[in-house]
Order: sequence, then C-alpha cells, then structure tokens
Amino acid sequence: MFKSAGNFDCTVIDAFMSDPKFDAKENEVNNRGEAVAVYGDVVLVLQDDAGNSDMWHGELSTRTGQGTRAHMYRYELTLETLQQIGFNVRTYSDLMAQCVWNPAGTECNLPNLKGLKCTAVVEQSDKVSQKTGLPYFNIKYITALGAANGGAKKLSYAELMRRMGTMNPNAAASAAPPVSPAPAAAPAPAPAPAPAPSAAYGQPATSAPAAPVPPPPAAPAAAPAAPNCPY
Repeated sequence: MFKSAGNFDCTVIDAFMSDPKFDAKENEVNNRGEAVAVYGDVVLVLQDDAGNSDMWHGELSTRTGQGTRAHMYRYELTLETLQQIGFNVRTYSDLMAQCVWNPAGTECNLPNLKGLKCTAVVEQSDKVSQKTGLPYFNIKYITALGAANGGAKKLSYAELMRRMGTMNPNAAASAAPPVSPAPAAAPAPAPAPAPAPSAAYGQPATSAPAAPVPPPPAAPAAAPAAPNCPY
C-alpha cells in the first residue's frame, strides 16, 4: 500500500479481469436514460521503486462519465486510460482479444499489460485503519508516465535532441548525432473480426449501444497462447 499522497511512477506487475468493484444497482440508469450494465473491471497491480503497491480498477460498464467526459461510457474511459499508458486497445473487442484464460476458464489474465510504466496519482482516503488509526491512501487515477504534473510528459534524450535540432540545428549537432525524423506511419491495417466476448464479460459496442448486450458464450476450456502485444 502507498503511505502518502503524491504522484508515483509505477510498473504494472500484474493485470487481470475481476468482478466489478461497483456492481449495477437495481433500476440504475446512466445520464442517457439507459439501464446500466456492468461487465467487470480491468485490474492493474502497480508497484513503485520503493516497493509500495496498490490496485487500480478500470470499470467496464455502460455508466457514463462526469464533466467533459459525461458523453462517454465508463468502459470507453477505461480503454482511453489504457491507451495513455501505452496499451493500444482501441475497442472492447481489442481488449477481450488480449485475455488469456486459465485451463479451467475461471481466470482471465492480461499478460501484455505487465511491465508497462505509468504514474499513479495517490490521494488520502477519508477512512482510517482501525488497527493503527492512520489514514489510507488510494490510487485516484493513473496516467502516462510523468504526465500527472500539469500534463507534463518526460522527454527522452533522443526526443529532446530532436526538438533542439528543430529550433537550432547547430546546437543539436554539437550536442549529439542528428536524429533522423521518424518515417511516416504506415496506414493502419484493417481490423480483424471482433472475437466472441468472454464468459465473464459482455461485449459493449464502441459507440452508444442500441440494445442490451447479449449474454456471452461459455468460457474456453483451455488457455490459449498469449496474444500478440498491441503496442
């Protein structure tokens, strides 16, 4: 657990699907007037260099966000957060394609998330430990590594030299070998057909669903090979 508030650079040491931390309430609706469906959570176990660790839950549901994100579903917000830390899953189908089930079909792991870096923003909780009387500290949200301080993101040495060369080629040339501009990105390949949803979770659409999500098929009997890393 974290023992103070602040921004902590962390590594994902485990990642898996879990039961939802906050299940749907009876007759709960979102701000679009739709019945809320909750599929589960993406759970990341984060650890900093000092050995402090905690879990971040990314909700997969059709609840809607707040403020400037009020038009988005919570599962879309979770996908957005995963993209920010370098996990390039654009749709719910992309995420489910990363699932690796155990032989019994009872555990869904996300091995390609392990090892990614992010910054955890930790805040003090209103609750205190009954044993010690000390407050708890919980992860409020995660973001790209170094991006929690006013949106600032840490630059690599090569990127800094490239940017310096854009302003002053002579200064960049004297500081380090010139960095060639990155080639234009190739057009993205056509997306593969969406995989069938897992046994543990339904499969929401990437835009507003027109109808409730159908129940998923049975979980696979054997664990498939780890999927290709999407980043």
